[in-house]
Amino acid sequence: MDRKFLKMKKLIYSIATLSMLLGGQTANAQLTFFESNNGIPSNFYVNGIVPVTSSEIYIAGAINNSPGWVPKIYKSNDGGNNWNEITVSGINYSQSMYNSICYIGSKFLLATQGSGTNEVYASIDIVSSINQINKNEYIQKCFPNPANSEINLTYYLNDNVISIMKIYNFQGQLIEEKRIDSNDNKILLDISGYTRGIYFYEVNGVSSRFIVY
Repeated sequence: MDRKFLKMKKLIYSIATLSMLLGGQTANAQLTFFESNNGIPSNFYVNGIVPVTSSEIYIAGAINNSPGWVPKIYKSNDGGNNWNEITVSGINYSQSMYNSICYIGSKFLLATQGSGTNEVYASIDIVSSINQINKNEYIQKCFPNPANSEINLTYYLNDNVISIMKIYNFQGQLIEEKRIDSNDNKILLDISGYTRGIYFYEVNGVSSRFIVY
């Protein structure tokens, strides 16, 4: 069977820097990419990428498990930094490849390829947090964003909890750490010494990004 696959070395790349953002306009924008495939096997071939929210992303394809192929879907909850395989049911067992995936309204559409057949499936139940309020997605925000001197980083902690907020640059290097607790829901971070680019802050495994210009 003739199969055409989009093979991407190390698979998924994320936008790492924007040279400048001013007044909502991008001036002399430059895109730099870095590998972002934690949790994805090296023998996985991706055929479709679908973002649902700024942090929730799905990829569909198959693992080259010679002499055959095993279809897989992976999900990221942190904008593509880390991935986990999700369980898919209701697909004809003879379908060995997920060719493409899209999200429309409140459901996914999945195009598959098998032994002499090509089929399209629609999800019955929403297999993610779509159309539900994801606590971390809505509470963990940063403003103003972009910023160049100070920025408010919000977070959520359960009552009577103390934790550490970690700040990373786009290369994944730890820039600084801040002690936080549940008595407040944000900190004011001095970024006057930061270089231009995209940064991430993480609290208990949940990350959000902000831009310094």
